[in-house]
Amino acid sequence: MHNSEEVYDTKHLESKPPQMIVLENMSFCYNSDKKIFESVHLKFDRNNKYALVGESGVGKSTLINLMLRLWDPTEGNIRINGTNIRDIDVCGLREQISIVSQEVFFFNDTIRENIDIDNKCTDSELFHMLKKKWVC
Repeated sequence: MHNSEEVYDTKHLESKPPQMIVLENMSFCYNSDKKIFESVHLKFDRNNKYALVGESGVGKSTLINLMLRLWDPTEGNIRINGTNIRDIDVCGLREQISIVSQEVFFFNDTIRENIDIDNKCTDSELFHMLKKKWVC
């Protein structure tokens, strides 16, 4: 088992949210036979909203997985606020990124367990939260 210093990089994201994500000449392939991305240049500015759309299998999920550092690009860089994501603490990076998927996923459990995954809410807090969001 690795300790956290071996598993994660030491540099943390700044306390402010990412202002800019830039893909610089980024390429990626699962194996050496087929490149999923080749020399991609993209810029995501915090002040804009983006949607990844396309047919199944064109690389939308792969792009998100690269930004979350589930994989690293085979060539080029992904930078957040000018810092290569390889130099950013993985946990800190993932805490700063939100994803809204088209696929709805529920645990095979109670409604409560699906809403309060880490069981930190009291019944009163959970009911207040649901009432505030017009669920009940």
